[in-house]
Amino acid sequence: MDSHLETTATPEPAQAAPVPPAPGAYAPSLIPPLNGWATFLGVLTIIGGAMWCVGIITAAIGVPLIIAGVKLLKAVSLSKEAAGRNQQQLLGEVFANLNSYFKTNGIIIVISIGLSLILLALGIAFGLSALLQGKLNHIF
Repeated sequence: MDSHLETTATPEPAQAAPVPPAPGAYAPSLIPPLNGWATFLGVLTIIGGAMWCVGIITAAIGVPLIIAGVKLLKAVSLSKEAAGRNQQQLLGEVFANLNSYFKTNGIIIVISIGLSLILLALGIAFGLSALLQGKLNHIF
């Protein structure tokens, strides 16, 4: 007896995608933690920028970092003001300041990674050169 049991899977009904909340519906609850972290990062960015400003050449990195930190703190104060008065118009300024902060930090991070890779390559090159010339024989 050759019997095949056929099982047919019934497709589950398509579930509708969850509807996102209306714009601004959940934003007020996110503003205080966002402002706390943004204030923390803004202060750290300013401190880091000040540390970079110790040298004349490194001030080229420090000054934009300080400006970015100030922009972030400005975004925090504007977001508090917008939330307190329920003004959506100020949110445009908040996002402009956030954009400036992230753009500046992104550029500095890319430059830092590039410089780090260059310095790593130079270190390896000089190390190999010294090793090949026999100047590091006493170490190995």
